[in-house]
Amino acid sequence: MPASAFALALAAAALHAGWNVLLARAVDVRAATTVALVVGIALFAPVAAATWDVEAAAVPWIAASATLEILYFALLTSAYGRSDLSLVYPIARGARRRT
Repeated sequence: MPASAFALALAAAALHAGWNVLLARAVDVRAATTVALVVGIALFAPVAAATWDVEAAAVPWIAASATLEILYFALLTSAYGRSDLSLVYPIARGARRRT
């Protein structure tokens, strides 16, 4: 594995974990999630629009993916609003909590 790929994977993991810690500790989880998503859209939508090169057959899959992502964030914010990071994060990642 090239060092650059390893560095990118490690950076992505750190950003992902950091995002979840910030989200779990936010006073208003839904507002924090909304702000983060809006900022992400504002930063990346222009780039995506400028480089858009997608076949029409892919559009339904893109729409389905976007719908599932919105559902994921709704469930994640609800979970962080009700429980602790140490419980929600492993479940959201698909891991079993070991005692």
